[in-house]
Amino acid sequence: MIFIRKFYDAAVADAGAAPETETAPLSMAAMMAKGGMKTENSPTVYTKETKENENQDNGNQEKPKEETKIAATATSETEKGKPEPKEQPKAQEEAAKPIAQEQPKAPTLEDVLKTVQPKAVLKAMGMDDDEIAILDELKGYEKKQYFSQLIKNIKEGKGNEYLKEWTTDYNKMLPEDVMRHQLQKDYPKANAAQLNALYKKEVIEKYNLNSEDEDEKNEGLMLLEAQADRHRDNFVENQKNYLTPKAIEPKQEVVVDNTEQQRAQDFEVYKKSVTDNPLTKDLFDKRILTVGEGDDKLVLNITKDLGIEPSDITDILFDSDKWAQSFFTIEKDSSGKEIMIPDVEKQLFMGAAAKDLPGLLRNISKYYKAIGGKAAIEPIDNAKPKDGDNSAKSQKQPQTLAEAMAKGGKVVG
Repeated sequence: MIFIRKFYDAAVADAGAAPETETAPLSMAAMMAKGGMKTENSPTVYTKETKENENQDNGNQEKPKEETKIAATATSETEKGKPEPKEQPKAQEEAAKPIAQEQPKAPTLEDVLKTVQPKAVLKAMGMDDDEIAILDELKGYEKKQYFSQLIKNIKEGKGNEYLKEWTTDYNKMLPEDVMRHQLQKDYPKANAAQLNALYKKEVIEKYNLNSEDEDEKNEGLMLLEAQADRHRDNFVENQKNYLTPKAIEPKQEVVVDNTEQQRAQDFEVYKKSVTDNPLTKDLFDKRILTVGEGDDKLVLNITKDLGIEPSDITDILFDSDKWAQSFFTIEKDSSGKEIMIPDVEKQLFMGAAAKDLPGLLRNISKYYKAIGGKAAIEPIDNAKPKDGDNSAKSQKQPQTLAEAMAKGGKVVG
C-alpha cells in the first residue's frame, strides 16, 4: 500500500516526479484536503500537514497498523471485489427480539359479581334476610314498579286508598252511589254534611229524583244512569293502578305427545319383520306352515290340512280385535253387560308355546308316535285266539267220515 502525501497534476505526473516544493495541488480533491474540508460521504484524504496535525492531536495514542486511505479519484481493486454486507432478514430480526409477555387482564366488576352469590352481595349492601326474601318474591312479577309505588304511598299515609280500591266493585255499584263517589273525588276536603248537601243539589235536584211527576222522574233517572256509567268507566280504569299485578306464570314446556305416533311406527316395524320372514313367505307362496326343527318339525299345508288362508293367520297377528276374539269369547251377564271370557285352553297352549316351543313340539311328537304305535299293534292283539280254544275260528269241522279221514291224512285202500 502507498501512503499518498500530495496530489499532482495528471500531466506533470506523466512527465515525471516533481520535487516536494511543488506548487499547491491543482485537483479539486487535493484543494479540499489541503484546506481541511471533508464531505460526509467522501473518503478522508491525508496530506503532509494534516498527518502531522493528526499525530500531534493523538499524542501517545497507538497508531493504527494500516493508515492507507482511498484517493478521491481512484478506487482500490480490493474494495471493488469486496462483497457488500447483506441485510439481516426481518424474520431473524423479529425472532431475535425478546418476546413480551402479555399482561393478565384485570377482571371487571361484572366478572367479579358473577362469581359471588346474589344474596351475599345484598347482605354486603346492608340488607337483612327479610328484605332479601321480599326481593325474591318480586321476581315473579313484571310490573315491579307497582310495589315501589305502593311502599311510597304507605310512607306518605295513602295506604287506605289501595284498601278502598281493593274492596270496591264499581260494576255492581248503583248509579246514585257512583255519583256520590264522584262527589267525594271532586271535593276531597268536604265533610259528611257538606257531601250530603252537594249530593242533594248535584244529584237529587239536578236529575229530578224527588219529582212527583213520574215521567220527569224517569227521565231524570235515565240521565243519571248515563252520567253514572261515564264515571263508572273512569273508576274502573283508574282502579287498575291500585290492583296488584298478576304474577308471571311460569312458561310450561310444551311436551308433544307422540305416543300414538311412536306406537304406529313400532307396529310397522313389527309388521315388516313378520312379513319379510322366510316362514311367512312360504306361508303365502306355498301355503305351508312350518313349526319346529329336526325330526319333530311340523309341516302343514294350511289349505288342505286346516282349511284356512294365509291371511287368516296374519290378520290375527296384525289386528288387535281379531286377536282378542281368538282368545276370548264375549258373553252377557245377568244385567246385559258384555263380558269377555278367556279361552283358557288356547291361552295355556299359547303360553306353553311361548315359553318352550321346541319342548312342546317334542312332547307332542312323542305323544302321537305312541298313539300311532298303539294303533298298529291293536289289530295283531285282536287276532289271538281266546283261552282254551286253539282252533282257528275260520276252520270248518268235518261233517262225514270221509271228511274226517281226509283231514286226518289217512289214505283208505
